[in-house]
Amino acid sequence: MSSPSNIGILALELYIPTTYISQSDLEHYDKESKGKYTIGLGQTEMSCIGDREDINSISATVLLQLLEKHNICPSQIGRIEIGTETIQDKSKSTKTYLMSYLQNSYNIEGVTSYNACYGGVQALFNTVAWMESSSWDGKLGIVIASDIAVYEKGPARPTGGVGAIGILIGPNAPLVLDSLRTSYMEHAYDFYKPIPSSEYPVVDGHFSVNCYLKAVSQCFEDLKRKTGAMTLDALGDYWCFHAPYHKMTIKAFFQIASDDLSSRLPHFDAKDKQSWGIVNEYLKPLWNEKCEKATRLGKRVGNIYCGSLFMSLKSLLAFEDIEEVCEN
Repeated sequence: MSSPSNIGILALELYIPTTYISQSDLEHYDKESKGKYTIGLGQTEMSCIGDREDINSISATVLLQLLEKHNICPSQIGRIEIGTETIQDKSKSTKTYLMSYLQNSYNIEGVTSYNACYGGVQALFNTVAWMESSSWDGKLGIVIASDIAVYEKGPARPTGGVGAIGILIGPNAPLVLDSLRTSYMEHAYDFYKPIPSSEYPVVDGHFSVNCYLKAVSQCFEDLKRKTGAMTLDALGDYWCFHAPYHKMTIKAFFQIASDDLSSRLPHFDAKDKQSWGIVNEYLKPLWNEKCEKATRLGKRVGNIYCGSLFMSLKSLLAFEDIEEVCEN
């Protein structure tokens, strides 16, 4: 069998529940000042589910949505991998539940990748690596990134959300995945779930934000080194970020913009408020051009953990000229 070329995304589907919470109503319920969530976090709504849905059902829904909408027969699928941190069983993974929807097609590789919000990205990497390997059987791959993000009462509660993304991977794709990538990973207790009986995470909010910005900054510098790109503009036409909440994506973009300016302008001081006042006027149109459309769904749905980054891509494709995105 010849090696596949132009491996990438053939189709991208999103499932979100029909139920949601208004962030302005939640502000009122929590007796917080008006704008605490809608302006401070930049969120307008937050998706949620009742007792008739769970992580397995929303993953199954987006799987069937992907198969039916794009006329894919289960026999055409050679691998399904799930990325989620919503665990219902310590042994039986979400992937095994999905097998009951595949019409007796049992020869399908893949597992559930479990590593906080990163599991969806690793599921994508694993599926592409399978397709590039000698083990590839000529079939298509599916990646599902799904989560139910809930927090106990407190400052983190409005940063929840629910959703599932289904990604069909195959050769000769309209949206080809570049082999260029970089990673940054370290040990930190910024966000973790040490209590088996509780679905709530333990979160150190300020530390978690710093970890996120540090990772974004390190990856940005490494990508510049690998590509030889000298500026932010040269490195990408559009930017999609993992979005715990809307304002976090703005912070991430401004972080790499700050790094970019610091490397090119020796007198630029990122800590100087007067300098930032001038720079902000420059960055706002750049943000609108490169990032804003990718954040529109996230503002309304909320944080869906493993699916968050891919929902940003879905948002970009929904609100931007698709042909232009694919060409770039």
